[in-house]
Amino acid sequence: MTVNESFTSGSCTTFAGATGLLQALLDFVVGTEVSAENLSGSGTTWSGTLAGYPVGFGRITVDYSLSATPYEGVDDGTGNITGTGITSGTINYETGAYSITFTGTPDSTPTIDYIYGDPGRDWQQLFKRNTQDKLGNDIWAGDPQEVILQNTGNSGLEEVMIGIREWYYVGDNAYGWNLNGYLWYTPDMDWRANINEQGTVRESYNTTYNTYNTMPNLPLIDATMYYWIFSNRQRIIVAVKVQSNYESCYLGFANRYSPPSKYPFPLVIKGSHYGAGNQSDTGNWRRGIARNHYDTYPYGYPLLFSDPGGQWRNTIGSGGTIIGVEMCPGDLAVDNGSIGLLTDGSVFSQTVSIGNHYDSALYVDLDGVKQLLGPNIQSEDILKDPDNLKRYIIFQDISRTSYQDFFAVEQGPYTTTTSTTTTTTTT
Repeated sequence: MTVNESFTSGSCTTFAGATGLLQALLDFVVGTEVSAENLSGSGTTWSGTLAGYPVGFGRITVDYSLSATPYEGVDDGTGNITGTGITSGTINYETGAYSITFTGTPDSTPTIDYIYGDPGRDWQQLFKRNTQDKLGNDIWAGDPQEVILQNTGNSGLEEVMIGIREWYYVGDNAYGWNLNGYLWYTPDMDWRANINEQGTVRESYNTTYNTYNTMPNLPLIDATMYYWIFSNRQRIIVAVKVQSNYESCYLGFANRYSPPSKYPFPLVIKGSHYGAGNQSDTGNWRRGIARNHYDTYPYGYPLLFSDPGGQWRNTIGSGGTIIGVEMCPGDLAVDNGSIGLLTDGSVFSQTVSIGNHYDSALYVDLDGVKQLLGPNIQSEDILKDPDNLKRYIIFQDISRTSYQDFFAVEQGPYTTTTSTTTTTTTT
C-alpha cells in the first residue's frame, strides 16, 4: 500500500535550538536537496535511477545544452519531463527511475536537481534565519529562528507555502510560534510578507513580547514538551502536550470543494491562540484546530485562510463581531444538539470544515482532521476507521475534556505496512 502520510512523535527539552520543537519539525519534514547529479546514458538517450528517492512531485530540473545553447527541463508533477529539445521524458517518483530522449546529443553530460523524501518529508526550506523584529533587527542572539517552507501539493504543481517564527518573553513565561502563510514568494521577501493580502492590521507588533499581535500563535514553554507531527505534500499538523494542555496548529492547504482553477490557494493557517497568547491562558478565544475562536477580543486572528478569490479571511471582525467565517460543525452545532451521540453510545466523528455563516457556503475541510463526540474519549488514544482503513490519534481541545472537546488527526493506514523513513506504527 502506498503511504502518503508521514508521522512522527517524540519530545523536545527546550523551546528553541537544536533540542527545540521547530528543529524537530524541520528534521522530519524537510526533504534532501540534490544538485547537479549526472544523468546516465549517451547520445540522445539517457536513463537510469536517481541516487535518492522517492522524488518530490514537481521538484525536478534537468540542465543540458544542445548546440551550445543551454536549456532546462522540468517535471509536470505527474511523471513527465518536458523541455526544449526533449522528445520524451519520464520519471517514476517512487523508484527514482528516469528516461529522457533528446532531439540531438547534448554537448556534455546533462545534470539533474531534485528533492527527495517520503510524502510529507519532501518539504523545501525556502528561508531560514534568526528571528527578527518588525524593523529587521535580530531580537535574540542564537537560537530562535523563522522559516518558510514550501511543497507542491497533491497535484505536484501547486505552491503551498507556510511560515513559522519562534518568539518568547521570559518575564511572562511566554513562548510560542507565530504562524503565517504565503500566496507568493520571492527570495528577498521578509518572513512577515503578504501584508497587503492579509491587511495592514496584521502588521501590528508587540515590542515587549517581540511577537506579531494578530497572527495565529502556537503557545509553548521552555521545558520538556511532547509532540506529534503529521505531514503530507499539502499540509503539516502539529499537536503538542504543553504541561497538561494539548496545543495544536494546522499549516497548509485544506481539501477544497471546487476545482483548482476556481480555487487556487485553499490555504489555512490555524493556531490555538493569537499574538502573544500564553500557554497558561484559559480564555474562550483559545481553541484547538477543530473549533471556533468566538470570544469578543477584537484584534486576534487564530485562524487565517485564503478564500476562492485569494483574500485572507478570519473568524473575528472589528469589535469582536463574527464576519461569517467559522469552523463547522463548530460550537453552536454541538451545543444545540444538531450533532449528537450515536444511540449505541459509540464515538461519532465529523469532518471539520470552514464555511460562511451568512450564505451557508462551505469552502474547505481540514485534511485529515475529525471532530469527535462521545463518552470515555481520552487524549492520545487511537481511533480506527474501518470504512477508509485509517487510524487517527485523539487530542483534547487545550484543557477541555467534555464529550464534544476532542478531535482526531489522521496518522496513516492501520493495515500492516513497512516503512523505513517514517515512524508510523501499525496494528
